[in-house]
Amino acid sequence: GRTFAAIQRGSSGNAVALCDLTQPEKPPILFPERGGLYYLAASPDSRLVAVGTQYGLVVLYDTETMERKKVFHGHSQSVFGVKFSPDGKSLMSSSGGLETVKIWHVETGQELLTLRGAGSIIDHVQFVDNGNALLAGSGGQQGTWQIWRAPSWEQIAAIEAKEKTEIRQP
Repeated sequence: GRTFAAIQRGSSGNAVALCDLTQPEKPPILFPERGGLYYLAASPDSRLVAVGTQYGLVVLYDTETMERKKVFHGHSQSVFGVKFSPDGKSLMSSSGGLETVKIWHVETGQELLTLRGAGSIIDHVQFVDNGNALLAGSGGQQGTWQIWRAPSWEQIAAIEAKEKTEIRQP
């Protein structure tokens, strides 16, 4: 894209900085955020940037309009990792404790899924297998890596068929 995004840490506070690369003479637009800012991720089309915060929030910025677009609330601890899905429609955020990973619908901000983890601080998240699986863990801690796989359409159909059969039985 034409925008450079960065986390700015300083003694006067933390901010997300967006710089229009087509106008290098203009100063960056700063969006002050409370507390620590941990990880920044760009969407596949580079139109959006997501940042995880110390206060359990994921903040979304629009790099075309240069605005703070949305805030996702849901983690009870700091958000250490964020990653967009390959199609850019979902966003994964990671924390620690029992709410290890959350999946969000980017457009609506709705929380789609919470995956429980082993309780470690998870600071690396990745969509793998063309977005059909999620990998999460801590780069500095052995034994923290976890993977979750989405069921195949065949598995879903088999489970639904079994549920229909069980419902019909008295």
